[in-house]
Amino acid sequence: MTNYELGKKMEAEIMALIKSIQYDPFLAAKVEREAAGYLLDHADQIEDRGRDGYRMSSAGDYADAQGSCNRRAYMVVEERVEQEPLDGRVLLNFSYGDMIEALILAYLKQLYRFVGEPNHKVLLNVNSGSEGGVDVSLPGTVDCIIQYEGKKRVVEIKSVNSRAFFEIKKSGSRVSRASTHYQHQCYLQAMLPEGEGGGIIISINKDMGYIYCEFVDLDPTEVLTVVNGVRYLQGSETRPPRPDRNKSDRFPCTWKTGRCGVYEECWKDGV
Repeated sequence: MTNYELGKKMEAEIMALIKSIQYDPFLAAKVEREAAGYLLDHADQIEDRGRDGYRMSSAGDYADAQGSCNRRAYMVVEERVEQEPLDGRVLLNFSYGDMIEALILAYLKQLYRFVGEPNHKVLLNVNSGSEGGVDVSLPGTVDCIIQYEGKKRVVEIKSVNSRAFFEIKKSGSRVSRASTHYQHQCYLQAMLPEGEGGGIIISINKDMGYIYCEFVDLDPTEVLTVVNGVRYLQGSETRPPRPDRNKSDRFPCTWKTGRCGVYEECWKDGV
């Protein structure tokens, strides 16, 4: 089966389970308990957004991907700039997304065999090739790993709005959600070092309830893009330039406190 066919097959399996739950109150209760447990695990593992160093969750920033910003990453990690508090509306939206993702994780638990525990901590170490040994170390948390069609699959679950969802369906995460793509590629490199298996990015349209399962393969060159981005930031003595608002339809600065926590500090001097 092709990756596209595998994705359609998984989407149908998940939606069939969701539909069946309305007729089985015991299964519904079991799924909700599972989801609550995953949500508690997630709350215990909420990352201090970059303050403790470079992380896979910000891989898109290091790769300077569309809609991301390596300047922000430099300010947070290298300069230790204090980030602005998030707006209450944004925090509520994040919490809603966390709940949906925990529920999808519980559905997957009913359908497939997990390899290890969900919300699994991983570490990607990259050797510079010199006697100095490891020069880039990126920690992260994988949603889960499942056995699917005879292979291990590293799963990343993302809740998105309708616009982002249909862009992902049309063009794929690599083009329309590069931050997720680079993060997931780092997970694949860390968890499947020999290249066995693959990955699945499950996108949930939190506005309309649609699900899209995107099967992807490891591309080591994408991981190298992230690693070289980290090396650049570690070796830089000055802040990288701001993103060019004319080259991105998701200019990160426009998100202000919703997306970027260093907006005021970054723009205070206008250069």
